[in-house]
Amino acid sequence: MKITYLANHPEHVSTVAKWIFDEWGHESPGTTLESLEERFLSHLNRTAIPLTFLAMDEDRPLGTVSLVAHDMVDHQELSPWLSAMYVLPEHRGQGIGTKLVKSVELISAHLEVEQLFLFTPDCEAFYTRLNWTVQERTEYREKDIALMVKEI
Repeated sequence: MKITYLANHPEHVSTVAKWIFDEWGHESPGTTLESLEERFLSHLNRTAIPLTFLAMDEDRPLGTVSLVAHDMVDHQELSPWLSAMYVLPEHRGQGIGTKLVKSVELISAHLEVEQLFLFTPDCEAFYTRLNWTVQERTEYREKDIALMVKEI
């Protein structure tokens, strides 16, 4: 398994968009599979935000994560964000998510980012193990979430 840029495998844009749509699309009214495909087409970068990583097993994508400028409409003052972290259910618990997060942290350091943000309703313990800290607990999209930060 290796971590690579979605830009190196644009043929998987539709797969990534479908994963994200199926997992979280219902939380964003007006979001369509097509609009997510367009969004991920704009992530075909390697040294600029937005960008997306893939976890690949040979030619098969196993997971994804993105680095985006904004991810919460309630906190436009915060940037950039680790976003859309997803690993196929049958491959969870194998360290893939950790490697994806570390890839975002490394590219963020290269891009001279000082702080990264994310929000999660249910994976706070995972990110805490990776040295992220809770900045705020709030409600977003009718869910209780932890807004987390990591110093880079």
